[in-house]
Amino acid sequence: MTLADPAHQPGALLVATEARHDVGADKLGLKLGDSVVVEAQTRYSAQNADYFRIVGLLSADDPTIDDNSIYITYQDANDFLDLGGLVTEIDVGLHGSANLGWMELGASEVASKVAGAFPTLRPYTFQEQAKAFLDLLRAKSVWTSIIVLII
Repeated sequence: MTLADPAHQPGALLVATEARHDVGADKLGLKLGDSVVVEAQTRYSAQNADYFRIVGLLSADDPTIDDNSIYITYQDANDFLDLGGLVTEIDVGLHGSANLGWMELGASEVASKVAGAFPTLRPYTFQEQAKAFLDLLRAKSVWTSIIVLII
């Protein structure tokens, strides 16, 4: 990942360097510091658009993620999507493990502790989150292809 400045920058955006469907920064001729318009639906189904400055270029090494993801800060998302302070997810980072097996074990241990401390919450490990996200994107791709074939 390439970052212009790791400090919080209002209106900052991370985008994929490469993507399959001509949406990556490289194919669009975008570079660090460029501004782009992002359009999205707010919490109340209104359309919103605003300028964001590219402060990072990344590659997830998974074209499904690279083709469908941008990253902004929570504060920017809260303002842009009219979330009103709503928090639907809390992420916990695990440091010091380069071994995937240890990371999986650590994630399961943290999820178990969170479930014990907050019985009304359902913690999901990064493996569960990633699988659900990729399944959703793949289903979206299949349905888009079916719609195109019907038309």
